[in-house]
Amino acid sequence: MDGIKTFKRKGGLIKLIFVMLLSYEAQAALPEINVKIGSKVKHLKISSRHAFEFHFLKNGGDHKSQQKVLEFDCDFKVANNQRSVLFASLKSKNEGDHLIFNNKNFGDHLKLATSSSKGCDIIQSVPMNKYLSSLLSKEMNGSWPIEALKAQAVAARSYAIDKMKESTESNFHIISGEIHQVSGSHEDITKKTAKAVRLTRGEVLVNQTKKVVPGFYHAECGGKILEPIDVWSGHMFDYVGRDCPYCHHKSKKKTWSKKVSWKLMKKFIKEYFAMDIGDEKKVKIIDSEKIHLKLNGKNFIFLPADFRKRLLSLGIKSNNFEITGFKDDAFTIVGKGRGHGVGMCQLGALKMAELGYNYKEILSFYYPKLEIKKVY
Repeated sequence: MDGIKTFKRKGGLIKLIFVMLLSYEAQAALPEINVKIGSKVKHLKISSRHAFEFHFLKNGGDHKSQQKVLEFDCDFKVANNQRSVLFASLKSKNEGDHLIFNNKNFGDHLKLATSSSKGCDIIQSVPMNKYLSSLLSKEMNGSWPIEALKAQAVAARSYAIDKMKESTESNFHIISGEIHQVSGSHEDITKKTAKAVRLTRGEVLVNQTKKVVPGFYHAECGGKILEPIDVWSGHMFDYVGRDCPYCHHKSKKKTWSKKVSWKLMKKFIKEYFAMDIGDEKKVKIIDSEKIHLKLNGKNFIFLPADFRKRLLSLGIKSNNFEITGFKDDAFTIVGKGRGHGVGMCQLGALKMAELGYNYKEILSFYYPKLEIKKVY
């Protein structure tokens, strides 16, 4: 019996060591992401509480120095076929020190690159967990229920990892902004956002072939999740359109409306279809949702998304709208929601979390063709 107890103790110890090794390997596998946080910056200033290492890369060499403040005019352009060129790396010497750009703390590692036009690009090199922890406060709301934040963390991680795979020839993986995802600084990380990221560590959305799928999401669908082909004119078979019964419960305004003048519509038709329709103003709305208009005897069919994209100055809030009428030389647009309308509706995710759904159930509703996989 004593021999069996000894074997069990040794077996337990071996198992513990094995688990610790796996945990260490998983921690080591945590990816770093390069995020463009500044673009075409004309005057650059980066500082830190203590000295940081400044590596200036030139002609294959590496000039190193130490300083607390780096400041210079970046109003120059490097002729290299319009491609950005990495020319410097800044790294904090002391653990916990942050490099400060635009009065915000951006961790311990920044890179500088020339812009494709005049100015410098600022790139933050940051562990994925910290990147996502700041993003949750910017793209969602750090005070929302933890299950909604966890759903957002998985969707945003999937989007980021997909971008990392795409950007093999660039100095950065992703842009902090509406074009990709809005991430934040160290100040935007809260205990709750960090917890949501930690509890979903390494989890991404994958399709049936186990390929990571970018987790598209938007602020509010207005009751209708759109298919990618209705927004971007491209087939993405991993997404489906469907009704969403949740976001209306949280929406402050059920519908919105805009006026589009005849002049603007005529300009859009001329640019989009390369056709001048004249000034006669004979209008017939054949299908208000598609959209199918008959203007001065000619038929025009176009996607709401294309119309919204080309008339950004109007501030059309979403792709979920209809052209409902024409009066006093203006078309009336009535719509619902905010954002492109594909993937997860954030207000819907909030309501689902408040109703008791967990993050896996939320993701399953908005991404019914995808499943969750842990990749690190």
